[in-house]
Amino acid sequence: ERVDCWTQFRRIARTDPINRVSLLALKYPKKDGPPILPLLSDDPDAFKQSPLSEMVDPSEDLGEVVSSLMGPGPWTLRKHLQLPKAGESLHTTNKNRRSNISVSHMLKVIFRVERGDDTAVDPQTGKRKLFDIVVQTPVHILSVSTTTRRH
Repeated sequence: ERVDCWTQFRRIARTDPINRVSLLALKYPKKDGPPILPLLSDDPDAFKQSPLSEMVDPSEDLGEVVSSLMGPGPWTLRKHLQLPKAGESLHTTNKNRRSNISVSHMLKVIFRVERGDDTAVDPQTGKRKLFDIVVQTPVHILSVSTTTRRH
């Protein structure tokens, strides 16, 4: 979230520090943990120990989900993300040009990947290099109290 305060002469008078809210983080607790995808272990409890286990809806068939994550990809991950409660840390988006305060929001998704072949190996450590893929898009938050009701 970025909040800018403008003067009457349309110059920025003040910019609040950018407010970052982590909505989802899928990673192992240890830094050098195994890759999240694909599921390579033959251990029957490998998926339950994986960070991906929190992505599964209780109504879904666990066997079908696990089998779809074992292949070479592409993989589809779906998750309803919860915004912080109203008034805690986010404001609604305000892009009104007549207002002296503008509030904008950006959704950023970061994927950390490594190549499957050995062409990108760090010569010092002998490990494969990691690459970050960053996808960001502007979003409009109309109400922080909006919820999705399931029927």
